[in-house]
Amino acid sequence: MIKLGVYSVTWLLAAIALFYLASFVARWSHRRFAGKARGKASHTIPRSGPPTELDELFAPLIGVSAS
Repeated sequence: MIKLGVYSVTWLLAAIALFYLASFVARWSHRRFAGKARGKASHTIPRSGPPTELDELFAPLIGVSAS
């Protein structure tokens, strides 16, 4: 059996508590901001500049023009 010291167990519990807290905050903020969302679910902000390399890469895959 693996022998764990008090410090190892403390760090493990702290890591678990931190992960739980981060998950709770992420879920809370998502529910808060998603509840206030307005507009269509597919609404996006129009691009205001020239297409980026990523736009040009994905444009043929989704069937749109990159320009």
